[in-house]
Amino acid sequence: LCISKSPYDNMGFFNENFHLGVNWYRSFFPTTFTRNKIKSKFGNFLAFDVTTRYMEEEFTANNVYQTKPNMKIIVILRNPIDRAYSQYQSRVSAGTEPLSFDDAIKKEDMRLKNELKKMEEDENYIHNNFFRYSYLHHGIYVDGLRKWMEIFPKNQFLILKAEELYEKPTMIFETTQKFLGLPKFHPANDTHYNLGKYNEMNTTTRKFLHEFFKPHNEELYKFLGRDFGWEIEN
Repeated sequence: LCISKSPYDNMGFFNENFHLGVNWYRSFFPTTFTRNKIKSKFGNFLAFDVTTRYMEEEFTANNVYQTKPNMKIIVILRNPIDRAYSQYQSRVSAGTEPLSFDDAIKKEDMRLKNELKKMEEDENYIHNNFFRYSYLHHGIYVDGLRKWMEIFPKNQFLILKAEELYEKPTMIFETTQKFLGLPKFHPANDTHYNLGKYNEMNTTTRKFLHEFFKPHNEELYKFLGRDFGWEIEN
């Protein structure tokens, strides 16, 4: 077995770069000749695209289906409260977020009002401000998953809980191997990369976000038939 990942994460081919064409996308992966050589040596070959900005739009799912309808899709969901705070800290580190976290989430609707309107009018419209400042919108997972599962059958999805990936990496790795039809093997290490270090969220803000996400999480649990237990996590 040989596994190839795209040379960098968040290529965004199936949403903002789809106009560049499939050949542009394929140029980042081994050629057919190389893949066949790998298969003859290792017995199998798999390629992965790691992108965090695919789940929000239905047109992205359509682009993936048009390109490869039997694509297997792995989705890692993190407690949306922690995900929002992590995204905010990332934006602060990048120098693109001048507001406090409390102000940013309170002003999100106002900030994104025009962007959301344009996205409703044109499914192909994408603006970085939406991805940059949508701390709350990105955590409403059920909306995106519902759109994708109207296009792809549910058995092509593996939905993982991020907290379990951190706490039980071996178990999650084995689950992923089974989903992909891979022979069992163990990675050399299970190092957790890209760990952010920042002050904890204040309890008042966390309580506000808990109440905001609660109905959306409950809808997600019902849709997937699985309780992620985020309500009781701190």
